[in-house]
Amino acid sequence: PSIVQVVFGELYGTAYIPLMILVVGHLGNVAFGPVAGLLNMTGYERLTLVGLVISSVVNIVLNFMLIPDYGTAGAAIATSVSLVLWNIILWWMAKQKLQINSFALWSR
Repeated sequence: PSIVQVVFGELYGTAYIPLMILVVGHLGNVAFGPVAGLLNMTGYERLTLVGLVISSVVNIVLNFMLIPDYGTAGAAIATSVSLVLWNIILWWMAKQKLQINSFALWSR
């Protein structure tokens, strides 16, 4: 049994894989720093909206493609990919407009 099953019970065992996929997506989210907040507080709310719309469309398309074959794991993959994509877009925009590199693993 997985640690999730031991801690929360048998019924949560099926959620183990989707939860691990979502954890990876959120780690990617954290790695890019507070890019949405940076853009929003410096007057670039529209750029944040553009990034959100692009990643939302990608999320919807990936959900339609992945859920029929992979179920909840496919939904988790779609969500994680779109979350990281949103952060990449906003990170790039913040770097272009604000000359701020908020990526945690990049020193320059």
